[in-house]
Amino acid sequence: MEAVPIWFGSTERPLAGWLHLPADGRARGGVVLCPSLGIEALTAHAAYRSVAVQLAAAGVAVLRFDYRGTGDSAGTLDGDGSVEGFLDDVAVARAHLESCGAGPVALAGLRLGATFAAVAAARQVPAALALWDPCSRGRAFVREQQALKAFSLGEAPEPGGEGVELASLYLPGRLAAELGRLSLAGLRLGPAGCLVLRRARHAEDAVLERFVEGAAVERRTIGGQEEFLDVGPGSSILPEAAMEGLAGWLASRFAGEPARPVVALGRDAVWLSTPDGAVAERAVVFGEHRAFGIVTEPVTAPAAGPAVVLASIGTLPHVGPGRLWVDLARSLAASGRRVLRFDLGGIGDSPVHEGRTARVAYPVDGVDDVLEAAVAASPGDPRDVVLVGICSGAFHSLRAALALQPAGVVLVNPIYSLVPEELQDPLARDEATVAPPNAVLSWMRHNRLVVRVAHQRGLDAVRNDPRLARVLDALLPEAVWRLLMKAGFVPSAGEELVSLNAQGTGALVVCGQREARPYRRCRRLVRALRATGRFRLEILEWIDHSLFGTVAATTVRGLLEAHLAEQFPLPVHAEPAPGLPTGEGALARLAAGAEQGAFAAAFAPPPVRPLRPADGEREA
Repeated sequence: MEAVPIWFGSTERPLAGWLHLPADGRARGGVVLCPSLGIEALTAHAAYRSVAVQLAAAGVAVLRFDYRGTGDSAGTLDGDGSVEGFLDDVAVARAHLESCGAGPVALAGLRLGATFAAVAAARQVPAALALWDPCSRGRAFVREQQALKAFSLGEAPEPGGEGVELASLYLPGRLAAELGRLSLAGLRLGPAGCLVLRRARHAEDAVLERFVEGAAVERRTIGGQEEFLDVGPGSSILPEAAMEGLAGWLASRFAGEPARPVVALGRDAVWLSTPDGAVAERAVVFGEHRAFGIVTEPVTAPAAGPAVVLASIGTLPHVGPGRLWVDLARSLAASGRRVLRFDLGGIGDSPVHEGRTARVAYPVDGVDDVLEAAVAASPGDPRDVVLVGICSGAFHSLRAALALQPAGVVLVNPIYSLVPEELQDPLARDEATVAPPNAVLSWMRHNRLVVRVAHQRGLDAVRNDPRLARVLDALLPEAVWRLLMKAGFVPSAGEELVSLNAQGTGALVVCGQREARPYRRCRRLVRALRATGRFRLEILEWIDHSLFGTVAATTVRGLLEAHLAEQFPLPVHAEPAPGLPTGEGALARLAAGAEQGAFAAAFAPPPVRPLRPADGEREA
């Protein structure tokens, strides 16, 4: 089975996606998977990938993709996002899969993605339509996501303007209004096979029923959606039964179709026009375990300064919370830097390491993945990089920095006292990248009485009370905290940061209220580190842990860009580099892989094979 990353569609606004093709190169049909928006799209990434793999194994070609202004696709929501634009993207994806030779194409989508798939199906009837937990009205989706945002972000600062903030998604006012008007009312599917997967607790949806009236509808009740979507991504549990049922039903739609030759059409590199300037992006596969990432570079001159490596956060794919990593990578590349954003093993589109578990936020081999990413981003000198991570990405970036001695690290809300889940297995500890806890702490964590007492509701409330935390952090002597840290009873960053500073690696640490506690407890240590000029600590008490809030993400991005500009200033290029083609047409040809440019030649490990239309064929 072949799975290849591509960009497709127009050269002005290419869409990013993945083609999943049957192993024998022949398909009985195709399926376009239409994503939802915001946190749901991030959470469902692994589910879509699993469904695509199952369908390809059953002889069906699959295209999963990102709408304009979302994911790895070109554009921004503020400038390009619109309901009609998203519907056009569905049509372009469908036409592209047909041009690959897939034959009849079905549409499928989850939540708001199901809404877009349904509207697209009403305009042009597909081979089949699968609606997974659909929203018949866009307004319902926005309301539900606002409730989830209020639950997960609390009283986070609201961005100004007329837009609507959701968890990990800011809807510009115009797009929010369009989604509010989006509805299946007045639309009809027509004579097509349709699968509707709905939660048992949902009331009958009259709008949806009128939409599928006259179609060959199969209705199924599914469970596990609350645990899948109504929680934070780190707690999400994939609904395996729903995924298998969806893939099985879609595959059955093509049971009578002949197998046709199918080819992978698309581009593995593109030239993009961004608000900050022109950049080039290229999909890469690197390292022993074939991790996946995307390199972004300038196109008017060779990249300068240390390369920037952006590690995935938690179980989210490489686009980052609220698309932070994509926007940051393109902004930095436009200023002249090379940036690699990538998925740790078993997360996003990177395969899981042999013998390990997929979708683990703190994989045991995560440090190795970061080290291999540094080699891919700066093959001439892997130490000439700045490692950047949030939460789990910061955890792995810090430990990789201790081994690599890079130019710098940026750690956002790092958690230091952590035992990766896979290290709970005694058989895994011999090969562990991160040392297990000390004997005393290990005994406390496994003693039933201690655990039962420690997690009494009253003690939990006291332990998590921010006012009490401030009092304890301020009044308890630093020597006591250092002793508790050394014993492993409270989190400590002291030894790691001291070692990092001693080896000459500059560090920027940004943290919120709870994550700032280890530094407040060691004020003298922090002052000593700051005095070296290689350590900077920024405490923003109002930011959420994963930067799902728009203001938090924007503020941290600004700090990071300013830090890089100050610590690693770039030369000013008045003219393009010698030998580098100029002009939009030349840049587009470079990005399409028609020529080899500086940005493409810098990576010794070959990525996916170049994807270009065969002679006589035309892309959709």
